Amino acid sequence: MFKKIYIVIILIFLLIGNVNSYGEVINLAWDTSVGATGYKIYSGLESSNYSWVVDVGNVLDYSTLDIITFGYTYYFVATAYDDIEESDYSNEVSYRIMPKPPSLIRLVSY
Repeated sequence: MFKKIYIVIILIFLLIGNVNSYGEVINLAWDTSVGATGYKIYSGLESSNYSWVVDVGNVLDYSTLDIITFGYTYYFVATAYDDIEESDYSNEVSYRIMPKPPSLIRLVSY
């Protein structure tokens, strides 16, 4: 039996393309679960409905690698596993990706 694992979201903002477009990488981290030989991250666009799963192996953090789309809320849970079983879902965390405002441009007339 695994102890309950809890995940947290750490956000990193990355510049993609030109000055007016930003993307976000979502970093997830969790504490070790005694006896676990690996972890899986489940994610989706609806609470408690996970469309994607990534087996991240025996690490304690994960950064999203896919392009994160503005205007959507992403939901995440983690599980721990060993050779025999997989744990229940961790607590669910979510983050809504909001568009960034364009950079201020100063207009100067001469």
